[in-house]
Amino acid sequence: MIVQLEDHNIDAFTRLGGELIEQSQFRITGPDYDHEHSLATIRNITERPDYYIRGALDDSGVPCGFVFGHVVHFYFAPVNCAYEDGWYVRPGVSGRLKIGIALMRGFVRWALDDMKAVMVQSGDVADIDKEAVWAAYKAMGFTKFGSIYKYSRGLV
Repeated sequence: MIVQLEDHNIDAFTRLGGELIEQSQFRITGPDYDHEHSLATIRNITERPDYYIRGALDDSGVPCGFVFGHVVHFYFAPVNCAYEDGWYVRPGVSGRLKIGIALMRGFVRWALDDMKAVMVQSGDVADIDKEAVWAAYKAMGFTKFGSIYKYSRGLV
């Protein structure tokens, strides 16, 4: 079941973000996960009309995944573009692929239909299970779009 984040569930969904960090490249090359900071950030974006955030519950009603992203104007054209900022479903959850696709499709619908974005940009910088993630993107109709590079200072 896909749900909105609210006071009664926001902490549990934010903790899923910590799970994502622990399994991803961020654990190795990014800043440490800070739950209180993440919780404050998530509370803030749930109030913003330019952000989308939804969570998924497993068959037992336990939070198991999320997607969030935002819409902005392109710098070079007066149209909107949507950017996925986080997408995760806990490994081992029954129907993980189905849940992940439902989450992302909800974000895409919001971006294209509600926010009138002309494009949704999403990527796999976490690098947890790149083959499965790419298969999910292809199943939803995404195509490859450039590359991502990183330069950091002061991080691991």
